[in-house]
Amino acid sequence: MATVHRALSGAVFAVLFSLGLFFRATQPLVPWIVCVATGLGVFEFVRLAERKGAKAPSWLAAALGVWMVVISYHGGLDGMSRFGCFTMALAAAFLASFGLPLLRRNGIENYISSASAMFAGILYVGLPMAMAMEILHGPGRMPHSRFLILFALLTIWSTDIGAYFIGRRFGKRKMAPRLSPNKSVEGLIGGVAFTLAAAALLKALWPGIGEAFLWPEALALALVFSFVGVAGDLAESAMKRDAGVKDSGLDFTGHGGMLDIIDSLLYCMPLFYLHIKYIYPLLHPEAGAQ
Repeated sequence: MATVHRALSGAVFAVLFSLGLFFRATQPLVPWIVCVATGLGVFEFVRLAERKGAKAPSWLAAALGVWMVVISYHGGLDGMSRFGCFTMALAAAFLASFGLPLLRRNGIENYISSASAMFAGILYVGLPMAMAMEILHGPGRMPHSRFLILFALLTIWSTDIGAYFIGRRFGKRKMAPRLSPNKSVEGLIGGVAFTLAAAALLKALWPGIGEAFLWPEALALALVFSFVGVAGDLAESAMKRDAGVKDSGLDFTGHGGMLDIIDSLLYCMPLFYLHIKYIYPLLHPEAGAQ
């Protein structure tokens, strides 16, 4: 049941985010949605680490993760360089993560795990979400930035939906029984096929996406997202197993926390960011900066 809740929650999140992108009245809500998702994700990561002995201020880690998104958005508005945006955010996260634990009464106790957990949580969640925001609003963004992000979201979460339905009907061979007993090889194959089909339909039927991607590019990205997204899902399952919990956060969506929704996105977004910044201009030389 948790798997279907996860798939449905991801689909709802994708729909809400998509509506925010394409309606003028709701576009100002998009940065807020990203900030809320980032804050919850970092908070949940640090809370998981606390079960392994870390003693980090989860609320402060969440705030720093959100700040990475805000400074990326702010840099886009004011023309600040991407390097400057991320350098400022990373420096603040590093100093806070390794400096603040020393201010506790027993600051030396579990210092390595506390500082590492805080810094890792900020990077693990905050950096990919800041990359998504930078694609949307950063300097040098592409004319089709909304369609680029929309394609990524819909194809990434298509894997979950396809894997659930195919795995439920035909799943026999367990893919990673120790990490996620409900995942099957058949479900993975179904998820990949569903994602490729979704990418093809988006490319063929949605003019904005059709203009933004070449056919080989769209299908290749969908294929990469399928496998990398599953890796992100399994990594988050490993964290939960190690922490001895079933869900990553508050009972917020019917199955757990925000990390359960965005785990695949966190793994795929850095690759998508690199593609958009370095490969996309080579494939689309006509796509100039806005």
